[in-house]
Amino acid sequence: MNVNSKSDQNHQNETFLWKFIPISEYSLPKIAKTESVKNVLKVFSQSIWRKEKKKEDPMDTIKLCEIPHGIQNLLNPNEDWNNAAKSLRAVLKNWFDDDIKKSKIQFIIGSPFSGIDKILQITANTSDLDMVKPPSYEQIINSDQNWLNSIINYNKKPFVINQLEKFYFRCPEGLEFFRNLIDILLSGNFKCIIGCTSWSWSFLKQVLDLDSLVATPLTLEAFNENKLINFLSLPNKESETNKFEFRQIDNKKLVLTNRLKISTTSDNNSKESSDFIEKLAEKSLGIPGIAKAIWNHSLQYNYDSNKNQNSVITIWLKPWTKIQLPVVQPGLKRKEIIILYMIILHGNLSLDLLDKLLLFSHIDILNSLTHLHDMKLIKNETDSWSINPIAYPNIRSFFESEGYLVSVF
Repeated sequence: MNVNSKSDQNHQNETFLWKFIPISEYSLPKIAKTESVKNVLKVFSQSIWRKEKKKEDPMDTIKLCEIPHGIQNLLNPNEDWNNAAKSLRAVLKNWFDDDIKKSKIQFIIGSPFSGIDKILQITANTSDLDMVKPPSYEQIINSDQNWLNSIINYNKKPFVINQLEKFYFRCPEGLEFFRNLIDILLSGNFKCIIGCTSWSWSFLKQVLDLDSLVATPLTLEAFNENKLINFLSLPNKESETNKFEFRQIDNKKLVLTNRLKISTTSDNNSKESSDFIEKLAEKSLGIPGIAKAIWNHSLQYNYDSNKNQNSVITIWLKPWTKIQLPVVQPGLKRKEIIILYMIILHGNLSLDLLDKLLLFSHIDILNSLTHLHDMKLIKNETDSWSINPIAYPNIRSFFESEGYLVSVF
């Protein structure tokens, strides 16, 4: 294969990953029913025809450790936001080409950790679009007219409002500011791309009937098994010196087989592929950032198994029965639940902002954050609290079971 054809193939694989679709067409990845039935029948037949001896747990016999730092850097999926931005630009070609004759507001909705904010930032940079800076807490609460009037200055060319969750608060004053902002955008001759998390979209639809005021939003298509295979394999295709094979610890079956050179081995299971990625697509809700976090969380290394290998490095993956993802434990206090919901609704919040938004005492908020952090539900980066990506699926399930308004996805 020549260099140009290889480059074209790589481009096709990367643009295949980042496909934008109308929000009404979005669907979550699901494990194929036929495969599930087949697995059930296999287990059932084994229980009837033979009574197997209890096997040793492979995780007890293989000396496993965390991935060495140098190797981990080679394994991280290549989140190519540039290709994602190109895909978005292609979908919005007609939107960009049309003259400003009437208000054209295009929402781009994304789940947490889908990378929509990064994609819109690159879209703005590469398309010479102005990016509106989020207002401060005081400007939102006071419905600052000077800030709102400044939006009129953007009516000469398309612009971007990124992370809409930073432009309102879940209180009367915070919503009043947002209503005024939307009124200005809809009444003027603006062309604006608005990025918004799926949680904020659910909330704003509910309280402001926002979906009836704007065109159908676009969203990133869910990462199913095929997309995840390409996404997780991207680092390997450019590597000439290091080749990796991924095996599931409990059955030694290969993962990502259609991307990696299968090494010769006498193991009968080596020619069979694992269903790990299919389950990962379902458990991660098709969100690339969450799939990446769970994937990295499951990787293990064994120095002995790589001693005699020339160029192939074996990476082991925990079976799903051994992967422990953080859960919302029973007995969580109401104030802790409210704080957790506020963080997921707004993407991330500082302690200072939580103090201003909530009626709880400073020490109560600090203790709640500490408890949520101890449960590995949230993390702290640069004085800002956000959701731990590997905890997100279980957090979403918790709020849905408790009757809270949750993400549209």
